[in-house]
Amino acid sequence: MKRRGMICLSIVLVTLFVGVGISQATSIANVKGWVDWSTFQITVGGTSPNYTDRGSYSQANAGYSDSMTPPNEQWSPRTPTSWGTSEAVKTVGNATGHTWTTESGIYTDAYALADGVANTYGRASSWVYRVGYFTVAFDSELTASVIFNLERFFQYDTAFDGAGGYNYIGISLGKVNPTTGITESVTGDNRNYWYNSNNGDLNGLHNSNETLGFTYSLTGGYTYSIDVAIDSDANCTTRATAPVPEPATMCLLSLGLMGLAGVRRKMRK
Repeated sequence: MKRRGMICLSIVLVTLFVGVGISQATSIANVKGWVDWSTFQITVGGTSPNYTDRGSYSQANAGYSDSMTPPNEQWSPRTPTSWGTSEAVKTVGNATGHTWTTESGIYTDAYALADGVANTYGRASSWVYRVGYFTVAFDSELTASVIFNLERFFQYDTAFDGAGGYNYIGISLGKVNPTTGITESVTGDNRNYWYNSNNGDLNGLHNSNETLGFTYSLTGGYTYSIDVAIDSDANCTTRATAPVPEPATMCLLSLGLMGLAGVRRKMRK
């Protein structure tokens, strides 16, 4: 009889632990991108151009919802600064978007967490780019390239959670219209990467790097711009409650405690 009571209690405690563990499970999505500026190479007619009016721009977004609806867009104010540094951070609930530039690189980090409560949704996004202008006196050939680094981390239970993300990376050339003063896009190289938990293989860490580049014949007498940009987005959801409802768990725990009490009374007799 004593053995039965102990077995019953053990089963209940294990059930309670599993139920609580699942109900507290979280799904995580973290998407990053960065450029080591030493990999940025640009030449015009075989030499490096002299930049003017160079700048860095950062902006971040975050949102968190406990009603399974996409969070509201809550972008931080864009922060343009000089070529060296810029930074933007936005945190809402369990989501944080963060972008920044330094003298040596540009970076994005989007982190979102759904906390295991039924019907929660977290999203964060961030983007940053650097731009520099240069004037070309004679017809010349331009070559440009840069290496992007990407890192994605996803952790979720495929039965109850969802996780996903997005990376955009690009290097592009613009030309200033001498009449309007507006910079118009000319050419470039860019990639888009979408990640979706339906693929069934997102759990874990994924790293990669991508080299983007192009060549282009420039016309002398114009001012051009070169841009390097990263956009990162992370999102995750919890769609259901724990498979063992709390009332049932508490009922089992009560039965186990009652059994243990019965065993103790038998032992006293």
